[in-house]
Amino acid sequence: MTITTLVAMDGCDTEVATHVNNAINVGVSSKKILDTLIQMLPYAGFARAINGIMVCKKVFDERDIDYSIDLEN
Repeated sequence: MTITTLVAMDGCDTEVATHVNNAINVGVSSKKILDTLIQMLPYAGFARAINGIMVCKKVFDERDIDYSIDLEN
């Protein structure tokens, strides 16, 4: 919830990254985080959601976390 709120506010990239890191630390999967941001597309707008996804991708890359999408499941 906090991640999507910060993404919707725009301009909070540092805070988004912090909350994504914290979510990962407590066991939230990269898939769950990305799925949540994709679900917010029609509500917050494409540009803000994509910006949030790019911040998440940077965090995942820094932590060497797989964020590939499994299209079969």
